[in-house]
Amino acid sequence: MKIVRRRIIIFIVVFVSILVSIYPAYRISEYFFNRHFDRWGNRLIDLDKQDKLSHDFDIWKDADAAVAMDSIAADLSGKNDTTAVESFRITGSAEEVE
Repeated sequence: MKIVRRRIIIFIVVFVSILVSIYPAYRISEYFFNRHFDRWGNRLIDLDKQDKLSHDFDIWKDADAAVAMDSIAADLSGKNDTTAVESFRITGSAEEVE
C-alpha cells in the first residue's frame, strides 16, 4: 500500500510540475522565435538600404507597385509628395498585382 501511495504522489508531483512549466516554456520559445525573425527582418532592411538585395523577387514587385501607386496618387491629388513609402501591406500574391 505504501508503494502505491508513493507512486501516486510521485505521479501527481511530476504532473503538476509539467503543467506549471508549460507556460514559461511557451513564453521563452515565443521570445526566441520572435527575436529570430526580428533580427532577420532588420538584416534584410539593412541589406536593402545598401542595395544588396535583388529586386527580382515577388515581394519587391509588391513594394515597387505600392511606391508607384503612392506616387501616382500624389500626382493626381496635386500634393506632389515624392517621399518613399515607409511601410506597406501585402494583401495578395504578385500574380494578382500584375
